[in-house]
Amino acid sequence: MNKGEMVTHCLDRMGAGRQSNTRLTEKIAAQINAAYSTLCGMQPWGWLSARTAIPFTSADDSLALPTTTHGGATVSKVSRVVFVALQGASRILHYRAELADLVKEGSPLSSRTGGVPAFWCVAPGDDGVTKALLLMPTPGYSDTAIVWYLRSHASIKLVNDTDVPLFPEEYHQFLVEKAMSVLTSMDATYDAQVGATARKEAGLIYRAMMFQSRMAQPAFRQLFWPGPGQF
Repeated sequence: MNKGEMVTHCLDRMGAGRQSNTRLTEKIAAQINAAYSTLCGMQPWGWLSARTAIPFTSADDSLALPTTTHGGATVSKVSRVVFVALQGASRILHYRAELADLVKEGSPLSSRTGGVPAFWCVAPGDDGVTKALLLMPTPGYSDTAIVWYLRSHASIKLVNDTDVPLFPEEYHQFLVEKAMSVLTSMDATYDAQVGATARKEAGLIYRAMMFQSRMAQPAFRQLFWPGPGQF
């Protein structure tokens, strides 16, 4: 289902005569996207995985992570970086959670320059949107960083009526049920059972999605770990 079909489905379940209610249509679309955002954050789903190659030269220790224009705004494509590898050096880099460890004065890492990077972390941009991949030690040569990451919800948000969620179509009903459960709880004219049924259905669909994901996808580490010939 695309976004327009999901909105129509909700309207049909909420009763004829509401189709002309523009405000309700907007509320439904907002709740569908809220459900989509929640789902994206529940698991490191395989359908969120992506990869990009970022070339760098000597002394480039801050690499811009990909952005896109979506819904008229510039957004980061990256929700979370998972693995980073150097193509030329055939090296997997290690994650360092603390930015301070990489840049603080006197750190052994910050004093090492002109070598092959061994560590990475992500730093937010000053604009609150962009993100940068920091490498340490500072590269002393040219190479390409291969970055595996999870897509951000902002970059896949359902904006147009023709937009379709990334996950398998047989589970798109999850967004409808989640939206219905919230919308009916906001409107006292609906029987509470309507929302309860929608919540139950959403739970069943989510469990089915989890089962399918575990059966069809390799382990998370295997999904992202580069195989032969990938770098």
